[in-house]
Amino acid sequence: MGNRYQQKPDADNRRKRQPEVSKPTMMRVVQNLPPPSRLTPSATLRLQRTIGNQAVQRLLPQLTLTARVRGVVQTKLTVPNRATGLHVTRSAPTGVIQRYAAREHVRFGEVESMITPQEKKHTVKPDSPIYHPVETGESASKIATKYGISQDFLIARNAARYQVVDTPDGPKPVGFTKGDVLVLPGKTVADVASETGVSEASILASNSNTVKTWTVPITLKEFKGFDRGQTVIVSTGQMEVTHGAWASQATGQKIIKIQGIEFTYGQVIALGGDLYGDPEHMFKADKTELEALKALLVKEAKDPKSVTDDDWDLATGGRYLKLAEVNTSHYGPHDPALTPVMSKSDVNHKSEWEKYHRQALVAAQNGDKDKALGTNAFADHFLTDAFAAGHLFNKEDVMARFEKKFDAKAQETFFHDVAYSAWSKVGDKLDKYETYDTTAAKHWNISFPEYFQQLLQGIYADKDGKGTVLNMVVLMIHDDLNKQGVEVENQKGDKWSLSGDGKLNDRSLAIGRQAVAQSQVNVLNSVGKTSTLDFPALFKSVWDFTPRPTKSGVKLIDQLISRTTNPANPKTVRAAVDIIVEKIDIILKKLVERKKLKKA
Repeated sequence: MGNRYQQKPDADNRRKRQPEVSKPTMMRVVQNLPPPSRLTPSATLRLQRTIGNQAVQRLLPQLTLTARVRGVVQTKLTVPNRATGLHVTRSAPTGVIQRYAAREHVRFGEVESMITPQEKKHTVKPDSPIYHPVETGESASKIATKYGISQDFLIARNAARYQVVDTPDGPKPVGFTKGDVLVLPGKTVADVASETGVSEASILASNSNTVKTWTVPITLKEFKGFDRGQTVIVSTGQMEVTHGAWASQATGQKIIKIQGIEFTYGQVIALGGDLYGDPEHMFKADKTELEALKALLVKEAKDPKSVTDDDWDLATGGRYLKLAEVNTSHYGPHDPALTPVMSKSDVNHKSEWEKYHRQALVAAQNGDKDKALGTNAFADHFLTDAFAAGHLFNKEDVMARFEKKFDAKAQETFFHDVAYSAWSKVGDKLDKYETYDTTAAKHWNISFPEYFQQLLQGIYADKDGKGTVLNMVVLMIHDDLNKQGVEVENQKGDKWSLSGDGKLNDRSLAIGRQAVAQSQVNVLNSVGKTSTLDFPALFKSVWDFTPRPTKSGVKLIDQLISRTTNPANPKTVRAAVDIIVEKIDIILKKLVERKKLKKA
């Protein structure tokens, strides 16, 4: 621990060690001690471990009260933070995660049963005569000419009424009899195919139960066709989405291979953005890493609580939490109705989805269907983020709004309140750690709430650490909106209550799946297409499904952001405490990895 000890510490006698403390060091400790009102028996014991029992007896009488802040008596801290070794010069990402659980992203990918061949209905010779009564002397040729059809087609359709007689030279045609009512045939399969611009095979495949076969007597010539007024299904060769509320019950997913490993479309949605920063990185990822991530995806699908943030971070070599710190692209575009526009960033979930959806469409045009679908699944991560209430606002605007109010005085008050409020729940864990570097030849334990306050202030003082604190503010709003839900609507006329991120409801899932299915269809219909794509129209066909807050939803979000971005608001403090308590293990893990703290 920096000072010389009368007894060499080890795992069994760590609590018994008695350091020899110099007067300057004792004074530093005095300046950083909690006041008597906060020096509980456990705190006194921790102090004894640090400087020894006799030193504690000498020091306690020297404490003087110098301030009463918000009704809490405390000592005056006059020594710079670095005197305790607790000023963090570069904070590590601290696991402030704002995301749909991977299993929820996976569920959005279950759209296979919703995607079907696009079909049009074609009516054969509508409003045309269907029957013809045969008159005296009318031949098949005359009747066929009158209606503009082939004689053989007419005879085949009415073969049962066409008379044939046997002669020594073989059967001879006689024709129709006066008074026969003939059915006028409509179109052959070949005629319908020509009119609709598709192949005969396509017509036959789409109408296998309704197409009829007629045979000419004597010659046995066959015709496949349809009667007048009959509806023929014409498959365009394109795909379309079957929309409807039942989409929440849709099944089936496309399979995408990455490095030879089979992932479902939804699993690739889960990989995008949260676990890989771009599609190329995902496609070129190490096979072992991909196998580990797939195993976690499968495990979480079976038991949502079985996979932790730490598991994802370990599987990605620390990339998961780093991406979580810079996840502006998972949030909505600027919207002054929700919060004033205070940042210049144009990155958001809509812009990211459009960027990668465009890449997928181009890959499809180039004929690489597999890469196109993989890229599109990556893109659809950002599309499905739009279906979470906690992602409706612009993240950068919210952080800038909080930062503007977070001056030095606000920082001191906020971090004091957070540290002291959280201490009873995290103090025992923090006490097991000390500063990695030494100050005054000593590693300093995080043994008191004052030290924890200084640690938090040190994190915010650092450029990267500031982002961690601001992310925490965003997380408060994110979690609150996802929990209580927001009334939303879309361009399709749907209106519903949107929750999200751990609280995905059936209505959001159904509409989100329609968006994902349309996104896939855009790609499938572009494979090998040589004509110029109308990107804005393709984007709109998908984004029209995404939610936007109604008037009441706007009011709710605006009030929540206004309250939470005020650092003096007690609810903001309580929310920050809750996050720290929940994430303390991963916070400590990252600080140890970055060599800012170490086990005491």
